[in-house]
Amino acid sequence: MNPAPATTARPAAILAIILASYVMILLDNSVIFTALPSLQADLQLSTGELSWVQDAYTLVFGGLLLLGARAGDLLGRRRVFVFGLVVFSVASLLIGLAPAGWWDRRPGDPGYRGGDRRARLAVPAHGELP
Repeated sequence: MNPAPATTARPAAILAIILASYVMILLDNSVIFTALPSLQADLQLSTGELSWVQDAYTLVFGGLLLLGARAGDLLGRRRVFVFGLVVFSVASLLIGLAPAGWWDRRPGDPGYRGGDRRARLAVPAHGELP
């Protein structure tokens, strides 16, 4: 004898949640790829160096996706999903509220510490591996 499930599945709600999550991923990707020309101009990156930015983003995204899936298996999918939505929303809010240009200090500006911006951002000089 099978006991009745405690909750009934709501396919429309599940579909809405999946679609909303996918839209958030698409927005996140569009922000990264929209910023690439600005990154290239501001940091004087070549096309090869710019591909490292894309590759690094994709690699970190894939690694965190695997980590999130495993955490969902261990801790519960709903709990990990809600935690991920909260972290993503808070991070997006903080990025949106951040003052523009606070990281771009020039010699003579208050707070300038010197050094090459590429070195501070750990961008390879000519696109090769260390």
